Amino acid sequence: MKTLLRLIEKDITRFLKDKPGFVLTFVVPMVLIIIFGSIFGDNGSPRGKSSIILVDESNTLVSRLIVSRLDSSETIRPVKSYRSEETQKEVKFTETSAMKWVKEGKFAAAIVMPEDFFTDTSTAVKFKFYYDPKNEIESAMIRGDLEQNIMSQIPRLLPVLIQRNALSALGRDSVKTIIRKIGGVLDRYLDIPVDTFVNRTMNIDSSSLYSKSVGTSKDGN
Repeated sequence: MKTLLRLIEKDITRFLKDKPGFVLTFVVPMVLIIIFGSIFGDNGSPRGKSSIILVDESNTLVSRLIVSRLDSSETIRPVKSYRSEETQKEVKFTETSAMKWVKEGKFAAAIVMPEDFFTDTSTAVKFKFYYDPKNEIESAMIRGDLEQNIMSQIPRLLPVLIQRNALSALGRDSVKTIIRKIGGVLDRYLDIPVDTFVNRTMNIDSSSLYSKSVGTSKDGN
C-alpha cells in the first residue's frame, strides 16, 4: 500500500512540475467553459433579443400570422423599416435594401417572405435568409430562433402542405384510394365513418385554417 501511495505522490509531483501539462489540463478547459458559458448561458435571465430585418412582400394571412408571432417573440426583434437620411422619414425595407444593410454589417441577418411565399398552389413555404458571413455564429443562432418561432406557430399549415405534396406526387385518385383504406381501418377500430374521414382529409379549407390560426394567436396573447 505504501508503495502505491509513493507512486501516486511521485506522479502528482511530476504533473504539478509540468506547467504546460497543468495549464492544458485544468486552466484552458476552465477558461473555455467561462467564455462559452457567458455567450450561450442565460445566467438565470433570458438572452437578449437578436435584431433582424423582416421583409413581408407576400402580405397574406399566413405571412401576417408569422409577422405577428415574430413581433411577440422573446428572442427575435424584427425591424421592418429604417429612417431615410435624405427625407428623414420611415421607409419600409425591401429585399434589395435588406441585402444592402446586411452586406454593410448593420444587421447580422435578414429574412424575406417573397410574393410567392405561399400561394394557392404552393407545396411549401418560401423564405429567403440573408446573413453576414463574418457573424456566422450569431447568424446560426438567429436562424435557429427563427425556425423555432415560425414552425411552432404554423402547425395548421402542415395538413395543407402534406395534401398538396401528395396530390402533386401521386394524383388525386391514388391519394383518395390510400385515404379510403386508412379510413377503413379507423372505421373498424375507432368507429369513424369512412366517408367522413375521406371528405375531411381531401377537402381541407386552407383559408379557414388560416383564420383559425390568426384567431388562436390573438387569444393566446
